[in-house]
Amino acid sequence: MEGIEKAVPSVELSSRLISYINDVLGLEIDSHRKKGLEQYATAREGSPVPFTIVRDVFRTLKDEGHAVYLHEMLSGSDVTLPAVTFPPRDPELEARVQKLRAAEEEREYRRMTHNVDPSVKQEVRFQEDVKSLNRQLIAVINFLVTVGGAFAFGYKGVEVALGAKIFPAQLMTGLIFATIVFFADLYFLLKYSPQ
Repeated sequence: MEGIEKAVPSVELSSRLISYINDVLGLEIDSHRKKGLEQYATAREGSPVPFTIVRDVFRTLKDEGHAVYLHEMLSGSDVTLPAVTFPPRDPELEARVQKLRAAEEEREYRRMTHNVDPSVKQEVRFQEDVKSLNRQLIAVINFLVTVGGAFAFGYKGVEVALGAKIFPAQLMTGLIFATIVFFADLYFLLKYSPQ
């Protein structure tokens, strides 16, 4: 990304890393590299070392045939990655984003409160209200007639089946039939009623 400052990651100097630096200093390397490494070989532990130096030490030892691994070289050290600093946002873009955010919040607010606004007068629909009331009255009357009919069927059914009037058996059978029809009718009434 453009505008992002690039900073070099650093490694905290440890005794193991100092020994690897001293191993490289013992090799035949050019004087410029030797001078750069000597300052880190004599530095105290915990001092920051640029990762490029660590990479240089690692590659030099690998090229010389030493069995060295980067994770072993860095053990005991903390790697510090630089914080990424982003450039400031363009003021025109920020103003546009704020404007769009405000418009979206206003739309969301209107959507949530569209039916709460008292200034909007709703039309009185008398005909629709009467139709709704008629549907509900018909449903209640149908409910009462079916439950009453089930009770009458159970009450008179015992008298016809047994040929004699046995009031407790008639009453109990009528109540059982009426209860079954009551719950069945209530189930369908609640399931198919308009919300």
